[in-house]
Amino acid sequence: MPWNRATISQELSKKIKKHLDSLPESNAISIDIGGTLSKVIFMDNFVNDLSCFDTPSLIPYQSLWSPELSIFLPGINANLHFFCFETFHVYDCGCFIASTWNNLHKNSLGKKYIGIRKLRATGGGSFKHGKLFREKLGLNLCCKDEMLCTVIGMNFLIAYIDHEFYTFSNLDEIFTDFSSSFISNFSGVIDFPRYFPLENIGIIFPYLLVNIGSGVSIVKVTGRTTFQRVSGSSLGGGTFWGLCSLLTNCKTFAEVIELSKKGNNQKVDMLVGDIYGGGYSTVGLDANVIAASFGKLTMKGEQSGPNPGFFKEFKRSTFGLFWVFLNVIISMPFIGKIFRENLILKNFTQESFYNSNFKQSFQAKDLALSALRTISYNIGQIAFLNAKRFGLEAIYFGGNFVRKHPYTIASISYAVKFWSRNKMRAFFFPS
Repeated sequence: MPWNRATISQELSKKIKKHLDSLPESNAISIDIGGTLSKVIFMDNFVNDLSCFDTPSLIPYQSLWSPELSIFLPGINANLHFFCFETFHVYDCGCFIASTWNNLHKNSLGKKYIGIRKLRATGGGSFKHGKLFREKLGLNLCCKDEMLCTVIGMNFLIAYIDHEFYTFSNLDEIFTDFSSSFISNFSGVIDFPRYFPLENIGIIFPYLLVNIGSGVSIVKVTGRTTFQRVSGSSLGGGTFWGLCSLLTNCKTFAEVIELSKKGNNQKVDMLVGDIYGGGYSTVGLDANVIAASFGKLTMKGEQSGPNPGFFKEFKRSTFGLFWVFLNVIISMPFIGKIFRENLILKNFTQESFYNSNFKQSFQAKDLALSALRTISYNIGQIAFLNAKRFGLEAIYFGGNFVRKHPYTIASISYAVKFWSRNKMRAFFFPS
């Protein structure tokens, strides 16, 4: 799997630590506050063994931590942990940082920061919430340019982390496999084994960086710190999450991603085969190519007549309220525990709750996957057009929208391959 825990060389680990200790801001924690999601990086440099699989003890939202989002730093006996959470939790996260500031800096090299509560931050939210952090929490956010941080970080990963980037193979097989085995095996992914020592990093330039956050930024990277934002799109991860919050009853971004893994967009999207009864060989379109996203919502009549009838609508509304009520019970601390421990009952209740907005012809999981592919294909096509515009063959995609989301990565890869006629490749990195 491409998202096994990364390890940096011992020499590089010491250089990183030396650089961090020389900064006027905290050497233990930094934050990236985005429009939809926020990220925190935390150095746990007071562990007593080489294991980096234990959940960090100084994290406010334990469930948000994943082992693959940690990097071991040999030689200094430390780990870098990355966390991601929805931005509306950012004040809670700030309270946690403020309340545990001394513990975060309790080692000898961190004590100088105890009286200097400066925190490196990036993302648009670091400017928006700077006053709140300063006045309410006593934390001074030292804001850094978001795009520059992204480019430097990408170049660092390419230059120093072997097998960090990967790409898809067997795309044609992937798009005929909608089973859970695709999710569990993820067999279409292969490691990208190229490794670039820093002195040879120049050979990777120029390349196209597509950073997918709430929106999409497309950047032409020409050097270690030189870049130009050449395009972008308002249709990104925030669009997908916004659409799905309207279409389904999912409460979190992670929840809707998990729901989409169970879906089949062919039940919702209008395919070329639905129009022609097969492929459209004259222009080179296979039968399974999407002709219109959500197109079957208009093809599939759900009403038996001009009016569905009062009793039919009353029945649907009643069942919808019932599933909402049952889902509330599941969320309760005591009686809900009985339901949560019964996985079959829990999954059945949640799925019925997700579908309570729909009539019987369509399901929330299928619409969620359709929305995901709609956004992913659009991003892939825009990326291709910009790569063609500048004569680039390598396109690197980053952002939480593509992290560990197999169908998202596969959809973007397919779009790049389709439009470039297999002349361009889409690369991804796990974290």
